[in-house]
Amino acid sequence: MIKFSNKKKITIGGIDYQRALETAENIFYINYEQPNKIGSVLMLDRKMNILDNSILAFQTLKQIKKEKLYSWSSEKMKKYLEV
Repeated sequence: MIKFSNKKKITIGGIDYQRALETAENIFYINYEQPNKIGSVLMLDRKMNILDNSILAFQTLKQIKKEKLYSWSSEKMKKYLEV
């Protein structure tokens, strides 16, 4: 079950994810406490449906950040991935 807290944070299975980066199509959330970066990324569509939570979400996030294809990024996210 997904619990939304004003969409800045979501909780899934007791794990908190912070809103990190947005594009026109997707919203990415990250669990910054997770040591494995690949397993810490959630990719959602604009209707808040989870599209991916594995390596695809991580690689997509990394590519979007590298190519600067995002419309918004949190301050914490700017430091999270060194591309």
